Amino acid sequence: MSETPPTEQDAKEDDCPICGLSLRFPGLSRFDNETLVCGKCAQSEGTGFMFSLFDDAQRTMLQDRQWQHMYGLTDWQAHCIVIAAINGCCKGFDEKSAKAFKTLRELTEKNKDE
Repeated sequence: MSETPPTEQDAKEDDCPICGLSLRFPGLSRFDNETLVCGKCAQSEGTGFMFSLFDDAQRTMLQDRQWQHMYGLTDWQAHCIVIAAINGCCKGFDEKSAKAFKTLRELTEKNKDE
């Protein structure tokens, strides 16, 4: 992992700078609104804390990122660690996302009937 986000990217040729997956369907990283990341990492950046299996203490620790200074990490390196940790909670993310979409579909159907 590099100390800074890439400055030039080719979505057809490059891999995600966070997880290494293909940038086939990239998203824009919320880190700097310039770096391309894979769809999974973009989704994790946007909703990862909400849908992850982290408890409040773990979520606070990852969001505060005071630990990054103890290890001499750049903001980008710390960001990548946090997103990778969220991606590691894929099971919880996928389950909670599916539940949220199911609820949304049910509410949409209910509103159509009214």
